Amino acid sequence: VIETSLNADSSSIKNRKQFMPNKDEWQTYKRDLQETKEELHVLDLFIHRGISKIDRLVTSASSYT
Repeated sequence: VIETSLNADSSSIKNRKQFMPNKDEWQTYKRDLQETKEELHVLDLFIHRGISKIDRLVTSASSYT
């Protein structure tokens, strides 16, 4: 039982190492995440500007009624 458990642990460690990205892959992931963050920031600005315009339109339309 102990030997089976140790073998299972060593195989799971091997599997984890096999799926660990190397340094270049980590740098690529980091760069991609940074680009995504910047793109989301730009989208956030556009969305907030759009909401502000809609709010102004609703406010001005309601003042005419």
